[in-house]
Amino acid sequence: MATTMIKTSFGSTGCESTAFQDDGNNTVITAPLIGYWAVVTNAIEFAGYVGEGAVVGLRQQTGIVTIDHPDQFHGLITLVTPTEASPLGTIIDLVGLANADGASLSGNMLNITSGGQIVDQLRLNAPSWGPGNLTVAKIGNDIDILSGNYGADPTQVLLHV
Repeated sequence: MATTMIKTSFGSTGCESTAFQDDGNNTVITAPLIGYWAVVTNAIEFAGYVGEGAVVGLRQQTGIVTIDHPDQFHGLITLVTPTEASPLGTIIDLVGLANADGASLSGNMLNITSGGQIVDQLRLNAPSWGPGNLTVAKIGNDIDILSGNYGADPTQVLLHV
């Protein structure tokens, strides 16, 4: 199923269109996403700037969001809450945060830290966190946010909520 992108508000701060490639399984957005957008998909990669008006939602329980430049992503990601019948949830891959060594959650803001200093922030929305439903792990040079029971290697876990 292809990605659905809906421009929810037009104005002087929004662009009328954006460049994206969609093969039916994965969408790659290469141009800046400015203004108020609702993006609904199964798997998506953001290769450039995303403004705070963008809201990303996933159609399926095991959706994947890849953010190539975490410092340029200011949107909101709505996580799919795992269920007993489908214990795997959303994977968010923050590329290139090799120095990150910690994470904390305050409300809907996930703070990624290095040496006690915030190096990136990500806004998350979930209908219900539930115990054990959110894990932040460092995998290689990336930070992965896992909603669900993915069983991350305990030596890689920075935060488990």
